[in-house]
Amino acid sequence: MAGRTPAAADRQDHSLKLALTAARVAEYHGKLTQAEERLKQFRASNPDARPGAGADVDARIAQL
Repeated sequence: MAGRTPAAADRQDHSLKLALTAARVAEYHGKLTQAEERLKQFRASNPDARPGAGADVDARIAQL
């Protein structure tokens, strides 16, 4: 830290923390986007696996 003022070191530290946080946010955003796409594909392939589908099944069984 020779030649740098404490304020300069704090700014550099803060900038590094912001960059790391931004990288993490981007990583998690990518993971979330992939998970949402997999969920969308799963729901398209399995229409009975959506919320409330159990009630629909119960209603269809009651009609029989």
